[in-house]
Amino acid sequence: MKDEDVVMTLLESLPPSYEYLITALETLPMQDLTMEFVIARLMHEVSKRREKEPQGDDATMLSMQGKGGNTSTCKDTKTCYYCGKPGHIAQFCFKAKNNNKEKENANKAKDDDDYAFVTKDGDHCKAICKWIMDSRATKHMNPHRAAFDMYEVIPTRNMHMGDDSIVGAIGIRSILVEVMVKGRTKRIRIKDVLHVQKLHALLLLVSKILSSGCKVQFNMNECIVRAFDGEVIAIALREGNLYQVTFTKVCEMHVANMAQTSTIDGALELWHCRLGHLNVKGVHALQNMVSGMNLGNMPCPTSSFVCEGCIEGKQHCKPFRSDGGMCATKPLEIVHSNVCGPMRTTSLGGARYFVMYIDDFSRKVWVYLLKSKGECLEKFKEFKALVETQSEHKIKVFRSDNGGEYISKGFKGLFKAHGIEKQTSTPYRPQQNEVAKRANCTLVEMARSMLHAKTSRSHFGRKRW
Repeated sequence: MKDEDVVMTLLESLPPSYEYLITALETLPMQDLTMEFVIARLMHEVSKRREKEPQGDDATMLSMQGKGGNTSTCKDTKTCYYCGKPGHIAQFCFKAKNNNKEKENANKAKDDDDYAFVTKDGDHCKAICKWIMDSRATKHMNPHRAAFDMYEVIPTRNMHMGDDSIVGAIGIRSILVEVMVKGRTKRIRIKDVLHVQKLHALLLLVSKILSSGCKVQFNMNECIVRAFDGEVIAIALREGNLYQVTFTKVCEMHVANMAQTSTIDGALELWHCRLGHLNVKGVHALQNMVSGMNLGNMPCPTSSFVCEGCIEGKQHCKPFRSDGGMCATKPLEIVHSNVCGPMRTTSLGGARYFVMYIDDFSRKVWVYLLKSKGECLEKFKEFKALVETQSEHKIKVFRSDNGGEYISKGFKGLFKAHGIEKQTSTPYRPQQNEVAKRANCTLVEMARSMLHAKTSRSHFGRKRW
């Protein structure tokens, strides 16, 4: 007997005075109503009722009143201030507990999200070269795809902005930059940078810099980033209320070229969507054929351009090589097999299936009719005895799909006893058993064509039949 049935039987057997408790328990999900939980609630309810029972002289007086015909009773009914129902208090309210669980799950989901409390609108060229030192964000962030020298597409992650809006991060990896410090050029690789397209500023997370072993010192007019040995790596100057570090090169490109590339990428993405997600080379070729398209003279960014919609909408299985796999050099070295059916029309002998055996060397086909798939083993024994006796060759490899008729204990024992290797195709990949599938299709089409020709009213059909 299941635990759910035991719990429901127990609740139904309780007296009417436990009506409020039963109602409260029935509001819970079935997976929470375990036997231990219900018993604990019943014991708690019994102990509360015992505490409310009158004792000593009060009990004697009430019993005397009952004998005298006074049927008035005094009930101490409590009302929950959370749900408004009588019979319990908020401390034991199941509705309140369920709502608290939902809030905990929501807070847990928010913990997995990222946050950016600073956004900044400004000149596009400046937005590419200037990074804001941010102490409240959870990741380094950059809105420009062309700035990444190493890039990895990720499932969209929620980004909570300072104005309570939510944008999506679609990529992550590293950016290689160059910065001028006291007349000397230094190269820095910024790791774990999120690609957030709708962000209007580039953010450097202070806590990430500190975690890498560097030191960050904020002064009145500048912020100095030092390596673990004290060497100055970068200096962020104060502009208004923000500390911003300026890079001279991003991903081996100067700032001016970077701004032009970013502008072109925006126009390229726009025309790519307008033209029904046409491939990037096709969009670049169209600007020389029509007027009104200006994608600049920059080379086609086939490797850096990423469209999430194209990745999800255009992916397909790679084609199977037709010349792949082992080929037979002797008769019966490889035998292919497949079962077809059940057919809608039963044959005169009562068969609704047929099984085929194809020799890989000669491509000769043997067909056996079946009333059920359970006859496959006996038909294979019949086929094996016939071909091995007639050809004086032995079956070495038997290739088929993962149908239940081929992986039974009878087939496995037969293969083991006669030393036959069993090869099966990958589930849901009929291309790997293409020889048998093609022969199956050819045979069915042949039979269908013959039936249509027989019922045809043409002179050719009557003459043939």
